[in-house]
Amino acid sequence: LPQAGGSLVVSVGADKTLRVWSAERRCMLGMRLLAEGATAVAPSPDGTALALALADAPGTVVVMDMASLSDELALSRPAQGGVSALAFSPSGQWLAVGTDRGTVEIFAALDGCRPHGVCSALDGAVTCMDWSVDSGTLQVNTDAFELAFWDARTCEQLPASQARRVAWSTWTCALGWASKGAFARVDQPAQLTRACRSHDATTLAVGDAFGGVSLFAYPCTSFVAGAAVYEAHAGPVAGLAWVGNDGALLSAGADDGCVMQWRHEGPTAGPGGVVAPGLAQLDPEDLDSEVEEEMESARGGGPGAGAA
Repeated sequence: LPQAGGSLVVSVGADKTLRVWSAERRCMLGMRLLAEGATAVAPSPDGTALALALADAPGTVVVMDMASLSDELALSRPAQGGVSALAFSPSGQWLAVGTDRGTVEIFAALDGCRPHGVCSALDGAVTCMDWSVDSGTLQVNTDAFELAFWDARTCEQLPASQARRVAWSTWTCALGWASKGAFARVDQPAQLTRACRSHDATTLAVGDAFGGVSLFAYPCTSFVAGAAVYEAHAGPVAGLAWVGNDGALLSAGADDGCVMQWRHEGPTAGPGGVVAPGLAQLDPEDLDSEVEEEMESARGGGPGAGAA
């Protein structure tokens, strides 16, 4: 989230907390306790609101004020069930809610989040969604390795041929034309778990099931595309996000519960002669004391606890 004082990072998870961090200062700025764990979070384009999905049985989705972290309204969903992805359109007009039943519910975000329609026809749970620049088209991936497109205004599914020339505001779908070259580096499609294009649309970060993070030139359409590859997490990569002016990349681990911040340093020649940008993990000494104390407390010690 770009803000006047720097970039903010929002994290949620099974620990029943929502946390706001400063990317530049690398410290926590605020926290709110939640009634349940959370499965997804998405900021509004203007950074004034957050959409949050809880891991309760009904699949509650609330819109929160970013400044106070207080609830503003709860969505009146057409059907109950788990929510696996959230995404505001670039115009702020629509909020897409991806479910574990393979549907995408569209809400009119500028009209009190009134239900607009439901996009269906998928078999797997929605894993990620991207909006077009004009906020008219939605691109969706599922855990059944499906790639689908919808007209957000009519909720009608579009053939892939109609989406070929769509300009995308974001690219987080690992399965898609602009990221197909990354699949040449894995044995099975399931081994690529997340993708995220930089804001300047020059670099594609891809996370895999082994905890690795790879950087490709965007678009990555060649099956011989080079990459810069980095070891990151002890398990699958669950999330990727570029910070501010693309000076840093965030990666989140599904099993280790870690959020890593990588410094984006510049181009590095990858295999095959294709230039890919480089990353450098921040020095552990850069961690703020609040995080260190929290980690120590989780181990059973405290801020003043000695080594065992």
